[in-house]
Amino acid sequence: MLAAAQLLKHPTTLRVDLFEPGADLAAGIAYATEHPGHLLNVPARGMSAFAGQPDHFVDWVKNNPKWMPDGGWTPQSFVPRRLYRDYLASLVEPYLSDGRLHLHRRQVVDLVERPDLVDLVASDGSRHRADGAVLATGNESPGGKAAPWRRDYWSSPSGFDIPGDASVVVIGTGLSMIDSVMSLLDNGHTGQIAAISRRGLVPRPHDRARRTAPLPLAETDVPYGAPVSHLVGWVRARARQAERDGAGSWRGVVDSLRPYSQEVWRRLPAVEKRRFLRHARPWWDVHRHRMAPEIHDRIAAAKASGSFATFAARLAAVEEEGAGVRVRYVPRGTTTERTIQADYVIDCRGHSSDLHATANPLLRALFADGRLRPDPLRLGIDVDADCATLDQRGRASRRVFAVGPATVGAFWEIVAIPDIRLQVERLADRLAGDGALSTPARAAPAV
Repeated sequence: MLAAAQLLKHPTTLRVDLFEPGADLAAGIAYATEHPGHLLNVPARGMSAFAGQPDHFVDWVKNNPKWMPDGGWTPQSFVPRRLYRDYLASLVEPYLSDGRLHLHRRQVVDLVERPDLVDLVASDGSRHRADGAVLATGNESPGGKAAPWRRDYWSSPSGFDIPGDASVVVIGTGLSMIDSVMSLLDNGHTGQIAAISRRGLVPRPHDRARRTAPLPLAETDVPYGAPVSHLVGWVRARARQAERDGAGSWRGVVDSLRPYSQEVWRRLPAVEKRRFLRHARPWWDVHRHRMAPEIHDRIAAAKASGSFATFAARLAAVEEEGAGVRVRYVPRGTTTERTIQADYVIDCRGHSSDLHATANPLLRALFADGRLRPDPLRLGIDVDADCATLDQRGRASRRVFAVGPATVGAFWEIVAIPDIRLQVERLADRLAGDGALSTPARAAPAV
């Protein structure tokens, strides 16, 4: 949606074809939820679709009466994600009527790049031509065998059909776990809930005063290329110093890195990137991707009551037993296996990073014959600095690009709106510029 909106901001000669087989625009894993308690994890002031219009979302939501709290929405509000879905859809709706946006309720199953165009094949057999294509496929849903006791957070946007007194084990302790527990609690769940992950780390809350600002940080002070161990020590030292000086907290330190994090990632040697993923990523994630204070209060209250608990443990097995399940795990720091008997398991281990296992037929086709290749860490699609996709020989496409979470291996910090909006704005400017695709006047880039 952000890519389409940015492209459509350009002159009226540009046309966008948007392929979306889902019932709702802008839904995906994150925004398909209908639950008013599933909130954005960034205050409204940081969620504008356009970097140059920082109040764009705030102004929009102030005029939207749905789920309006007492006192109305403010720049500091953590807004329900369902409303953000409506906002994203509103960005492109005007272009549907003026003919610049063509919406196709079908999936693209193949894409062939030719010297002067891109030829797309849709799931109904129809063919479409464009000057360029942008792969904006978002997060990939993890796979998993269906079972009477299994629930998946990404396939239950309106809540879970789980009896209120059932015992539940949640696998994973990130933001998806928070959403799932909130869904259960809001349904009046009284059964025991346990969440397991290797480190048992839970997202930290945003500052209750909601006034946290990034602390000053000059680019010359950023230790580019340093080992992960040095980077971690540097961040911790800055946080301690800020607290000693009364200048802020770790939140301001973490947020101050945002303008530089992609360059930090780019300059890390491959061995250090792997070391970060193996050892530091969980700690970074819970401090970088925080939850709203009001959600934190609900989770803390459930823990205090004894109805919810988290465990740091290695998952050994999940085995069906009768009508329920037996979860075998090894607590962190021990070698002794333990078990939990549960009625249901909710899988919250996040999106799939193995694009070769994707159910998306287009990505499968492009990977199968080397028109795409995974990035060296196999986190997503390999792209160059301009988001052009790379084939198996490392050649950059002139007409096929990728944006968003699919490019996480190249850019790392590219899963949140403030980062994606800059990425797609730069790409849209380039594609819409004179001679960017150097073709006869025909169609505009397809999304």
